[in-house]
Amino acid sequence: MVAAQHLNDSPKLLYGCYVLGRNWFFVILDDKTYSVSDAFVATSEDLANIVAILREVAEIIRVTVEAKMKERRKVTA
Repeated sequence: MVAAQHLNDSPKLLYGCYVLGRNWFFVILDDKTYSVSDAFVATSEDLANIVAILREVAEIIRVTVEAKMKERRKVTA
């Protein structure tokens, strides 16, 4: 995540996740601050939470991409 932040030359929030066995961890890199969630165990109880988090991150990505596309259209118009 630090490498992506550096390559994109952007201190914006970066979202990520990693899986260790059946434990899912969600992370945020905000400039130089790195935060990690508690483990979500991939069982029937936590699966709904894992899916909800992934959907929310997907929505953040969709909105960000759409905004960048609009910005590029204005620049080229």
